[in-house]
Amino acid sequence: MREYVHDLKLMTAENEWFDKPPRILNLDSVPELKNEVHKNPRTAFENPKLLNNRFSRSQEARLVSGDIDQERASFYLWSLEKQHLRASMTQTNASCYDVCDEALAVGCTDGAVKIWSFSSLESRNLDTTSLVNASPTTSISHRSSLGMVPFIRTRAKDKVVNVKIDHNDGSFLHLATSTEKGEANVWDVTKGEIVVSIPSSKIHKSMLPRSQRETSPQITSLMLLRNTLVCGTSCGLIRVFDVRSSRLTHRLAGHPGAVVNADTKGRVLWSAGNEGTVRWWGGKSAKILSKSALCEGGISALEMDETVVVAGYSEQGMEAWDVRTQQSLCTFSNHEHGGVKALQFDNRKLVSVSSTGKAALWRWYEPNPVRWFEPPTASARFTSTKFNDRHLVFGTDCGELVDYDRLATVL
Repeated sequence: MREYVHDLKLMTAENEWFDKPPRILNLDSVPELKNEVHKNPRTAFENPKLLNNRFSRSQEARLVSGDIDQERASFYLWSLEKQHLRASMTQTNASCYDVCDEALAVGCTDGAVKIWSFSSLESRNLDTTSLVNASPTTSISHRSSLGMVPFIRTRAKDKVVNVKIDHNDGSFLHLATSTEKGEANVWDVTKGEIVVSIPSSKIHKSMLPRSQRETSPQITSLMLLRNTLVCGTSCGLIRVFDVRSSRLTHRLAGHPGAVVNADTKGRVLWSAGNEGTVRWWGGKSAKILSKSALCEGGISALEMDETVVVAGYSEQGMEAWDVRTQQSLCTFSNHEHGGVKALQFDNRKLVSVSSTGKAALWRWYEPNPVRWFEPPTASARFTSTKFNDRHLVFGTDCGELVDYDRLATVL
């Protein structure tokens, strides 16, 4: 009962928080980017990430945003309190990327991976001026001998198609990559050394007749957690490896199509396939989680914490399941909202952005939105969302970030 009353108080405080007018962060208003030829306001706030300050000497809220457009990666590091651009990072021939609390990793078509360490960027006195087109702090290549014979063309299958970067228990940065060959590699970013390389034959080995196998299977999702690497493939297989020994520990099969996402909390694995199902792996066989008929389309977003898994669907609806029992908890569906492009949740609320550019706030006890958020201009559309204890931010397609700052009136 005490927790229930506490949550009611917090929800009341959140309603007051979201009633305040938001602050607007505009890419075009940054003086250091006035003469930037290749800046793209449409994708500048496509995929924002609020950074955790545990690896930073500064305690101010920082945000990384950006995307890849026509093989050009453009990313920006912002200070939300000061409404200030700290650094911009660009890379040509980009094919994929990933962001963690300490670094940005961009995979390239030539087999290289460029890494920007945020702590290194912030050590360059960014309080007064912004670093424009900051150079990478680390570069890793799948073909390290190219520097000796630069006239050899890069093989097409060296293209990096997936990259994941994160800390290994806070000690050093781990980087996982996959290439068009179908192989997977794990790197120690600090040393620039490869920890383990797993060949394609070990990942995509299938018992199907040769005539029914894919000619060129790919890794479609990667998950790196401590000493475990999870690879989801285009033919519905999931392979779990021990990074320390490169040993295949689990061989799972169940999705009829490509595995688009995999995540874990505890001892079980959850996966999402492009056929629109979420599966729970408590052993070698999967449990297909039931969903409401109100949810339509493929899975466009999958988020989870220690107690709940929430899937957003491309045409309409969201479904939530209990992690412990795998039972459906609730269904969120609204025709006006439509399909889900991005979502985030905590134990009091869900915030979602639709494929049509609308943003909504949901409560766990209500199947329809309890609040709609207005874009900065009538022609703008929301594209993404993230929140923490202080900030709720929405990215737009017009080069503006909408920031609901809980402490804005205090500053």
